[in-house]
Amino acid sequence: MSYKIVKDSDGRVIAFGPNEEAYEPFVAKGCSLEIVEEAPPAGVVPVPEPVISVTPWQIRKALNQLDLRDAVEHAVAVADQTTQDAWQYATEFVRTDPLVVNISLALSKSGEELDSLFELASSL
Repeated sequence: MSYKIVKDSDGRVIAFGPNEEAYEPFVAKGCSLEIVEEAPPAGVVPVPEPVISVTPWQIRKALNQLDLRDAVEHAVAVADQTTQDAWQYATEFVRTDPLVVNISLALSKSGEELDSLFELASSL
């Protein structure tokens, strides 16, 4: 079985697994995709981070504090209807969700910046 490793522009692994189609949105946004035939050797995939999820209120408050709210609102406004619906009606935002990753890539934000946003939001 082959495995796919998706890395962001900083070289950080953001997704891993056997399903290449699930990672196409990441690659379309500039992430790299590596295919390995065996499970990756030690050190290729970091220890999984806990999934960080925050409420819509928390993410919006954090975006306001970082002066990113208008940029995110604009990126969502020009996105497809599914993205717009997700932004408007989501009951939680998960750091690793493709919607979140795609918006951060559209805004040229690094994985570290996205982590910082979620850390701030989770503290509010």
